[in-house]
Amino acid sequence: MTDRQQINVRLDPEQKERWERYAEEDKRVSGGISGLVRTAVEAFIDPEQSQSASSSESVDIPDDLSDRLATIEDTVQDVQTTVERTDESVGYIEQELFGSDDRPFSDQLIRAIPPARPHSETWEGDKQQYEDTRWGEPVIWEGTVDAFVEQLDVDRGTVEQSLKALTMQQDSFVETGTVDEVRRYWSDRELEFQPYADGRNVDEEQKRRKFRNRQESRE
Repeated sequence: MTDRQQINVRLDPEQKERWERYAEEDKRVSGGISGLVRTAVEAFIDPEQSQSASSSESVDIPDDLSDRLATIEDTVQDVQTTVERTDESVGYIEQELFGSDDRPFSDQLIRAIPPARPHSETWEGDKQQYEDTRWGEPVIWEGTVDAFVEQLDVDRGTVEQSLKALTMQQDSFVETGTVDEVRRYWSDRELEFQPYADGRNVDEEQKRRKFRNRQESRE
């Protein structure tokens, strides 16, 4: 233990009170007035060292600050990538659903999607009814991407993007899920209901066309 020598400093009462109050309030000072005197004298002798010590004490920088900043940067980049992909998907959906007045493939696809969850009781009944009557357009009962690609004779990318667009459409009745360990697609509709990709019904559209034809013939 280092021996310390005592130095007496004479102070008037007001000055002593002010020094004591400062020593208590300043976190850089420990040991009351004695500590204040030691700190002040050292600062007077070597002001640069005192300023450096004061700065290091007042700023508490976490050791993992760079890692935190890197994590934040990665998160921002991930969000930006997600937004860009969402914009691309929305653009495709708008083009697929609204870019053409005909939309032949989307209309063909939505009517080929089975009208019930594959291999469910409702699906079995609808399939039997369809095979007995063969009413309406062909239905691809397995509801898989492979089945749509094979039976509709369309490339896989077009089928996948069209199915994605149909499932994401607002108020869509097209659903998807895993059945027998295979992703399948189906629609919640009556077997007789023949929809268009934009939500129209075949019968309703035929009535509209007949009405438009009558109007045009009168002109």
